[in-house]
Amino acid sequence: MKDYLPKSKKSIGVKKIINEAIDILESIGIPINPKAPKSTENTAMSFLALLDVTDDWTKAKCITDNYGLSSKEVIAYFNKNFEESISAGSYDDVPRAYIKFLLVVNFVIRSGINPNENWNSPTRKYVIPEFLKDLVVLYGTEKWDKALVDFTGYTADIDHLIPAECDQ
Repeated sequence: MKDYLPKSKKSIGVKKIINEAIDILESIGIPINPKAPKSTENTAMSFLALLDVTDDWTKAKCITDNYGLSSKEVIAYFNKNFEESISAGSYDDVPRAYIKFLLVVNFVIRSGINPNENWNSPTRKYVIPEFLKDLVVLYGTEKWDKALVDFTGYTADIDHLIPAECDQ
């Protein structure tokens, strides 16, 4: 597998799962900017946090598991599981920077657990839709390639969905 984070000082296991997340994101059409490795890493860590994956893709969670995280919980997840020390006050960066591509293409749903929740609510949860969980649980298995081919029919033209202001 490609090492998307060659300068990372994270432990082997943490770096491995983040690289796998980046590989998945790139495979499903999310733009990966090699000139912005920290931005890419933050997107991947957010993806992992919202799936509740730290080492095993088969244990991924999504909206149907009633699993989601607020922005502050995403930051706490980073700090606990991915060797980060990000200030809890940085929670606004989650929707503005870390998951912006995923929100635009509906790979993350805002207020997914409670659709009537105010968008400004600090308890608003971000969730992964079931169709994406169904794909990622196959990562690293013999079923991955076929599932990815089937899935990319859905995402074949994803680039036109991402506004220029989201491009990094």
